[in-house]
Amino acid sequence: MQFLTLLIHTAPSRLATERESLDLALRTCSEALENTVARLDTLPSEVASGISPEAIASKINESLRQQFQKSTLPQTAQALAVVAGQMKKTGADFQQTAVSINIAHNSAASEANRAIREIESSVTRAAKASQQASADLTATFIHEYRWSIGMIAAVAMLVGALFMMAFDNWRYSPMVFPPPQTEVHKSKR
Repeated sequence: MQFLTLLIHTAPSRLATERESLDLALRTCSEALENTVARLDTLPSEVASGISPEAIASKINESLRQQFQKSTLPQTAQALAVVAGQMKKTGADFQQTAVSINIAHNSAASEANRAIREIESSVTRAAKASQQASADLTATFIHEYRWSIGMIAAVAMLVGALFMMAFDNWRYSPMVFPPPQTEVHKSKR
């Protein structure tokens, strides 16, 4: 009985504490997801600024100028063809990198959404389970309480009936008196 009373008094506060920790974990995960999504949104512009096409172009121009001064025109044309190929390759690499970043961003966002749905589902299941456990505990306590009261009342009635029967037997039983002492004992003296 004391254990059930202890459970009834402590279970709601424990459930509330657990619910608060789950809410905090959900908020933390949600904030981390928002930070990740914001970071992924700015990543393509950061990559573009990190590549710095102006710096690449200035290096290429300087290289072309030096080549033009050192070599003849056909050699310069050949160098331009090589540089053009390198630029095409760099452009293709840049395009491929941008596509892979876009794919990673989309897959990360979908994984984050899936994780949020799973967390929300877990929190909902935990809340339902705690509500069901509380209802089951209340029903069990009420059943045990009624059963205990009924048993105490039945035992009290049985003890009362036995006591009443014993009292009636005692009250209506014939009185037994000790036999009177006779004077026989005096004559023997």
